[in-house]
Amino acid sequence: MNQEIFKEWFEKKFIPQVRKHLKSQNLPQKAVLLIDNAPSHPVDLKSEDGNIFVKFLPPNVTALIQPMDQGVIASMKKNYRTSLLKKRIEEGNDLKSFWKDYTILDSIYDINTAWGLEEEEEVSAFDLANFSKSLTGGENVDEENINEWINCDANDPGFEPLSDEQIVSGALGTVLESKGEEKKTMK
Repeated sequence: MNQEIFKEWFEKKFIPQVRKHLKSQNLPQKAVLLIDNAPSHPVDLKSEDGNIFVKFLPPNVTALIQPMDQGVIASMKKNYRTSLLKKRIEEGNDLKSFWKDYTILDSIYDINTAWGLEEEEEVSAFDLANFSKSLTGGENVDEENINEWINCDANDPGFEPLSDEQIVSGALGTVLESKGEEKKTMK
């Protein structure tokens, strides 16, 4: 992707398709495309009449709002961590031996497997904690410990889903004070 290709897509594909959709819905011919500020995105893109245009998201917020960062990757990480514990338990090694023998290739295979897992295939934290107790070094592990480790980055920025209002507010450089009230911030 480069600026020339993006501009051609915006003018020849995006604008006509948006106009067609708006017309079919009997809506005003106005639209904004919110995009990140990647180098391949040209500045100042708009339709000839200026009613369809691009607005850039503020720097460093893309990870907070992109769908892949909001759930899919977080789910994959949980699956990976769960399968990592399950593998350790199945092998019956103590923690030190497990990490000593665990290779980057093992990690790649485990990530690939975790990517394809579905929620119902996961092993419960309760089961993992009970299995861990039978291993050297796992005697004091409980369900809370397992859940804490599996979900360790759940509170990191980027893992909480944002509402449409929050996304638009961030793109416009405003802060939601309370329900629907916005306060203008520096752009």
